[in-house]
Amino acid sequence: MTLEHPDIDLKELIITSVRDDVQLQNDLRDLLDKNSNDFNLCLEHLATHLVEPIQQYIDKRVLPIEKKINDFERYSRSYNLRFDRINNSVPVYLLKNTIVQAAQKSGIQSVDINLIEVAYHVGKLKKASYSYSKILFTGSCSYITSQS
Repeated sequence: MTLEHPDIDLKELIITSVRDDVQLQNDLRDLLDKNSNDFNLCLEHLATHLVEPIQQYIDKRVLPIEKKINDFERYSRSYNLRFDRINNSVPVYLLKNTIVQAAQKSGIQSVDINLIEVAYHVGKLKKASYSYSKILFTGSCSYITSQS
């Protein structure tokens, strides 16, 4: 995933927003007039008005990023593999080797340890009285084939 990072000057964003919005200019003038031009009395209201364009910009930038993250998570849930009955005593750093060995015992010879991006315990199986857990395996699953 590549994200574009435009150079945005927030100060310029505020200035442009106020300059281009006549209603906002009038609101700010009215606010100052009502408070006898005492800046301190109307500071909170001014901040509320001036933060709005920044918030809109942030929302515009963050929503697509959140959508991409959700898409990646959905893809991950759809294409990752879970292996059951891997002993909890297997340390995390050995899980990749354990997965390759289990796959080879099952007749899947094409599993390469370098294809496994991440492997970790994800919890004990429900209704299990033994100390085994599921393993989440993230990698290029399209290369794993069973040999007949």
